[in-house]
Amino acid sequence: MISPGHSAEVLPDILVRTPAARNPWPSKETSSCAKSPSSSVKSVRPSTWVVGDTYTVKATVESTGGAFGLLEASVPPGSGPPPHVHTRQDEAFYLLDGVLEVTAGEKTTVVRTGDFVYLPRGTAHWFRNPGVNPPAR
Repeated sequence: MISPGHSAEVLPDILVRTPAARNPWPSKETSSCAKSPSSSVKSVRPSTWVVGDTYTVKATVESTGGAFGLLEASVPPGSGPPPHVHTRQDEAFYLLDGVLEVTAGEKTTVVRTGDFVYLPRGTAHWFRNPGVNPPAR
């Protein structure tokens, strides 16, 4: 069920939940990294650079009793991981800032600040930052 004020687009094996009322011109204050919720969460491991992106571990599977792992990714313009599949876990992400193109199967959709994406395990996918602006997070 999608909560009031949101809409959902279902792609092959992917759910994108989008705020229904979106300001296409976010203020600098609302898109500031300093104001993001993640800035108050201490990392449990140092950041790692992978294929042009920076990944910071916020919670490990061990620290959550096996429930989940949580990463913060910073994806520079033109960057993103190559096509891949997770066979042991689902993947979900909430875009804190920026724009990403997410491809699952043959379908590509654009996600923006405030969008939530869910990818069930076994789904071939990839994403990239199509912009020229600061990194997507």
